[in-house]
Amino acid sequence: MTRQAPHDLAHDPSQPTTHPPDGAGVDHPFARLVEVARTGSTSSDLVAAVQAEGDDGEHAWPHLSALRTDHQDAGRGRAGRVWETPPGSSATFSVVLRPRRPRAEWPTLALVAGLAVVTAVAELLRVDADAVDTGRGAGTAVVPALKWPNDVVLRPAGGVEIEDVPGWGDSRKLAGLLAEAVPGRDAVVLGIGVNVTQDRASLAVPWATSLALAGTDVTAREVTLAVGRALVALVGEWDDGGFAALHPRVAAVTDTLGREVAVDLGLGDGAGGGATLTGSAVALAPDGRLLVRTPDGATHAVAAGDVTRARRR
Repeated sequence: MTRQAPHDLAHDPSQPTTHPPDGAGVDHPFARLVEVARTGSTSSDLVAAVQAEGDDGEHAWPHLSALRTDHQDAGRGRAGRVWETPPGSSATFSVVLRPRRPRAEWPTLALVAGLAVVTAVAELLRVDADAVDTGRGAGTAVVPALKWPNDVVLRPAGGVEIEDVPGWGDSRKLAGLLAEAVPGRDAVVLGIGVNVTQDRASLAVPWATSLALAGTDVTAREVTLAVGRALVALVGEWDDGGFAALHPRVAAVTDTLGREVAVDLGLGDGAGGGATLTGSAVALAPDGRLLVRTPDGATHAVAAGDVTRARRR
């Protein structure tokens, strides 16, 4: 596998290292996979690389191509938050998408990516599909789930109890996702980070966890490839049938549903003027918005926000 320095990705996209997908002599599902030892942000690198492409329709970074790093020290989350992990401890990568569907549907790609991570983690934890859908894991203490709109958590399987953490309840964050449209291009960059080998001492917050803490011995690269396989399949379904084709599966694994929640509509950065919507998360709308029923009986469709105070009704 060819490794390139991060600056080459943004400033010299004319010389791609393109590999065919699985089944054609390589070990990954992507249209192209580049791996670097260290960079600031794989998403920032790919956004810059896609923006630097010419207008002739030739893409150095085609649909479903990926950039993976062993160490990301300026990873980006929502609201400009920085995400950093110890070297080699997380699956940190970003994927370029060239969606065929209208731009109005692109926001649902974050949920599609979340479903891909849940699917891959269930496979790695050897949790069957019914256990993921119901939260009752057979032979495992935890099951993966989606915390709307862009986190993946591990939650205790049926009959297992763990201590509540304020704002997170009995769920623990395993992965984060960020989908961003590339300015001036018909492209989206998906940033994905999954905690893999961290022990409790190396996790910065009490609501985080890792695959190692869940008892799974895998490498960051293995996690990247597992998520990639699921993502390639699910994005294909989304391209063909829209979010409607995936909505039932996304809703089934969304841990936020059925909880009393407080939604910070400012994404934690003050942009919402401190507005907070409190109520019951009752459903996932057909367009991916979270439906929250407030105590006055009104139902609000939320397109974006930080969900806290999650607890089962």
